[in-house]
Amino acid sequence: MKKSVLIILGVFLIVVISNTEPFKQTVSPYISTLANLTAAGGVIALFFQFKREGDLNEADFILRINTEFITNEFIVRIYKMLEESKADGQKENPFTKDDIIDMANYLTYFEPFYSLVRRKIVKIESIDPILSYRFFLAVNNKYMQEMLLCAENKEIAWEATYKLHNHWSKYREKLNREIWESEYCLSKGKYYNQMIKS
Repeated sequence: MKKSVLIILGVFLIVVISNTEPFKQTVSPYISTLANLTAAGGVIALFFQFKREGDLNEADFILRINTEFITNEFIVRIYKMLEESKADGQKENPFTKDDIIDMANYLTYFEPFYSLVRRKIVKIESIDPILSYRFFLAVNNKYMQEMLLCAENKEIAWEATYKLHNHWSKYREKLNREIWESEYCLSKGKYYNQMIKS
């Protein structure tokens, strides 16, 4: 941030000084042109500095969300149950009614990402490597769908999750990447088309 402020001040001073009458009268047009080119170079440097800071902020954000996921004992418990469900081919429901709150918290963890991706605050390609498996493991779990995502009169609560699923699925399909548990894909649910269009 300090570099950005210094670059802004430097560019501002060069532009102001090079465009004053005394400066224009006392220096050759070559020096005036050089001053303007230096200012333009400063603007370009500023652009790259902001981009670098943005990339670093995004990387920090992604590391923090991963840490938050792996240190939340309730989310990790549901994640383990989802892994076990996947391992047995989703033959038996690993969840009980007592798990509903933790299941909802697991799904809710992903909800803000739809808004962040849609508003271009976070890029889907940045979160894909670290979160896609965890996301699709949950939303494409038939018991998670039966108990929450596709349960009668509960689907509206998961609108952002449906939309994130749609967006993320298209992204992964475009790149020919696997979508885990696709045989139980959320897109096969009766509310899917209605929810992604709302």
